[in-house]
Amino acid sequence: MKTARKAKGLTQQELANEARVSLRTVQRIKKGTEEISGFSLRQINKILNIPLEPIIMQNVVERSIDTNQIGSIREGVN
Repeated sequence: MKTARKAKGLTQQELANEARVSLRTVQRIKKGTEEISGFSLRQINKILNIPLEPIIMQNVVERSIDTNQIGSIREGVN
């Protein structure tokens, strides 16, 4: 994120202003220590136009898919 922000010539505050999020939100994403809302990530992505996965996955140690979960869409019973 830092590289993309600097390539656009933006400070953290300018990015926050353009994305309509707080400076603290930008700082938390950079630090990667707290959960960030999807809204905030989308807003920043609109400005920087970078893939979200590296930002989202930066602190994930292991990925897994639970194949036993039932989807949220179910066939109706008549």
